[in-house]
Amino acid sequence: MLKKSLFIIFTIILTACERSEPNFDTLGVYIPTNSGFTRLDIISGDDDYSKIITIDDIENNNITFYAYDPDIKLDSVAVIQSTLDLRKTQPLNHQIKPLSKDGTFAIEAQIVDPNLPLIILKTISTYSIKVYTVSISNIEALLVEELKASNNHSTRAKYTLLARALKNFPENSELLRMKSELKVQLAEEAKLANIRQLEYRDNTAYTDAKNKEKFYKSRDKWIEEYQQYLAEFPNGIHANKVKERIKEIQAEITQDEQIYLDQLRKFEKLTIEFVQAIKAQDKDRLSKMAYQSKSADSWLRSNRLSKADYSSIKAVKFHYSNAKTRNYAYVQLSGTPLKQLKFKLRDDQWYVSGYVI
Repeated sequence: MLKKSLFIIFTIILTACERSEPNFDTLGVYIPTNSGFTRLDIISGDDDYSKIITIDDIENNNITFYAYDPDIKLDSVAVIQSTLDLRKTQPLNHQIKPLSKDGTFAIEAQIVDPNLPLIILKTISTYSIKVYTVSISNIEALLVEELKASNNHSTRAKYTLLARALKNFPENSELLRMKSELKVQLAEEAKLANIRQLEYRDNTAYTDAKNKEKFYKSRDKWIEEYQQYLAEFPNGIHANKVKERIKEIQAEITQDEQIYLDQLRKFEKLTIEFVQAIKAQDKDRLSKMAYQSKSADSWLRSNRLSKADYSSIKAVKFHYSNAKTRNYAYVQLSGTPLKQLKFKLRDDQWYVSGYVI
C-alpha cells in the first residue's frame, strides 16, 4: 500500500513538472535541453554553425521552440527544415500556443525528413527579422561526411566549403587532413591550369603569325611575325616548325631575288640594244624590238632620244604592272636622260612599248 501511494505521488509530481510552463526573464527564443531551457543565439550567416545547438532527443518527430518576445508577429512565424548548405528546404507545419506569461509562446513543429538536419525558426517583429537554428544531427560529423561526399564540387569550391567548416571546427583532425590534401590538389590543378594557359597563348600566337602570310605580301614581314613568336616562345610547341618555316621563306626570298636580278640583267641588255639602235638609226633593228613595229619611226624622229648620252646607262630596277600576269614591266634607268623604258611580253619575248625621257 505504501509503495502504491509513493508511486502515485511520484507520478503526480512528474506530471506537474512536465506540464509546468517556463518563466523566462530574458527576451529571446529557447529550446528545451537536458540541462533545462537553453536560449538560442541569433544566426547571422549561412555557415555560422558554431552557435547551433544539437538536439539529441526528439520524441515523435516533434520539436518545440519557446519564444519570449511580445513584439513577435505571430502570423509571420515560419519553421523550415533544411540541409546544411540551405540548398534543399522544407517548410514545416507548426502550431503557436500562447502561454500564461504575456508575450510567451510555444511553437511546435512536426519534423518530416530526418535527412534535413537543420530546423530553422524565422520570426518577424516591428524592427527586425530574426533567425534561430537548431540541429537534429551532429553538425561537425555531418560537415565531414558532406565534404567527403562532395564529388560534384570543384576542388576550389570544396576548399571553400572546407574553410567554412574549419572556421567553426578548427581542431577537427579529419577536416585538417582534408585541408592538407586539397592544398596539394589545388597546387597541382593550378600548375595544370598554367600549362593549359601557356599552351593556349602559344597556339594563338602561332596561328596569328601564320595568318600574317595571308595578310601581308612582303615575305620579310612574314619572317618578322614568326620571329616575334620565337621571341615570346623560344621553346614553344611550334618553335621547331616556325624555325623551319623561316628557313623556307628565306630560301624563297633568295630565289626570288636571284630571279629578279636575272630579269633585270635581261632588261638592261635589251635597253643597251635599244639605245645602240637609236644611235645607229637602225630602223630595222628597232622595228624588231618594238611591241608595235611602227613605233620605230617616231623613236628615230625624236631628237632627245638620238642626242642623249647613253655612255653610263644602267638598269637600276624594274617592276611589273601586274604581279600575277607579269606581262608589262617598267624599267628604271640611271646615268642617262632616258629615265624609263617600258616593256611588254608577247610569246615569251619582251618588246619595247614606250619610254620616258
